[in-house]
Formats: sequence, C-alpha cells, structure tokens
Amino acid sequence: MGDEQQIRQAIAEFVAAYNAGDADRIASYYAEDLVKLRAGAPAEAKDDTVRRVKDVLARFQGHLEVNNDEITVAGNMAFTRAAASSSP
Repeated sequence: MGDEQQIRQAIAEFVAAYNAGDADRIASYYAEDLVKLRAGAPAEAKDDTVRRVKDVLARFQGHLEVNNDEITVAGNMAFTRAAASSSP
C-alpha cells in the first residue's frame, strides 16, 4: 500500500472511531507531543485534547464526514487538505 493510500486509510479509521464515539481509538491517532491549535481556543497538549474529546463524545453523538481535497507526500513529510463537517 502506498503512502497516500495509508493516509486515506488512517483518516477513514479516525472518522470511524469518531462516529463510533471511541475516544480511546481517536487518541491513538494523536502523537505524544501533539500541540492542537483551534481558532479562538488555547493550544492543547495531547492529554488536554483527549479530555476534551471524551467530554464532547459523552455529551453529543455526532456524525463526522471528511472529504480529502489533497494529499501530498514528500519524503518523510506529508500533509492533507480536506473539508470536514459534523452533524448531530
């Protein structure tokens, strides 16, 4: 399986974990040194993000969809550009 296909698969598995409400599986996709930046919110470390995701999933059951617009792989670096939406 090529790099781009592995990335697509990882995104699909993350979406499936979110839609199943599986915060522990979602957390497994975050690096230990994660710094998550969200507009209008303070930066979060992995523990902060996991705690927030667990809280959200305990209160809401949503449905996440991700449409990958671009996946670029260059050596040992990669990035994705995608549109994500969630609904109750």
